[in-house]
Amino acid sequence: MNCPHDRCAGSVMSDGFCDTCGRRPTTSMRYMPAPDPVAAAAASPDPPCPSCGAARDLDALFCEACGFDFVNSKPPSMPVARPSSTDEVPMKGAEPPAAAAGAETVEREPVAAAAWEATVQSDASWYAKFCETWKSTHGAECPVAFPGELERVEPVEGPVVVIGRHATGIDLALDPNDAAVSHRHASLIRQPDGTYALTDLDSSNGTYIDDKPVAKGQTAMMSDGDSFTVGAFTRITLRLR
Repeated sequence: MNCPHDRCAGSVMSDGFCDTCGRRPTTSMRYMPAPDPVAAAAASPDPPCPSCGAARDLDALFCEACGFDFVNSKPPSMPVARPSSTDEVPMKGAEPPAAAAGAETVEREPVAAAAWEATVQSDASWYAKFCETWKSTHGAECPVAFPGELERVEPVEGPVVVIGRHATGIDLALDPNDAAVSHRHASLIRQPDGTYALTDLDSSNGTYIDDKPVAKGQTAMMSDGDSFTVGAFTRITLRLR
């Protein structure tokens, strides 16, 4: 079936998730039963999660179904890489304050026929924060190695771009393979004015803008040159082409 979410033209796959936006239809939208992670694990050649029995990605640090910490064999203390600032990024969706009498309303200019791209690069400073927090939380050295300087450019196209390991949009399981990124980590949703909004898809380690976490279930507007971090060392910067 087609994904019923607004502005998404993807197809809902056999695992119950959309192959474009990574979301599962809500109860009112769902026309198929929720996937059985244990049954999926039985059909997979890889060993399942020892906690919940769901299928697992052998390169990932955490179980996508229950959050089990594969490295330390215990439920994780999440998010792993939370920086010192815990303020959340201001989000779209909250009611704006009432305008003062006579004040002018500034409309956002549409970005006509905008073409966007994402620069994916390794960030040594973010990696240092991730490892510092991992050590203080788990009492062990960071299980992810820094890959060195890396940069590649990916196109940002379509109404919804999913970011994650083996994702259809921006695949972060490609070399250098960030093991701290979730399968469906975050997504970029195109807005009517041609820009994109960023949302976290309930990832294990969170999505951050300027070291501040993106609130789950809400969106943060992105502009030309804005960047965000995911996983152990990945920074993604959006630019107009």
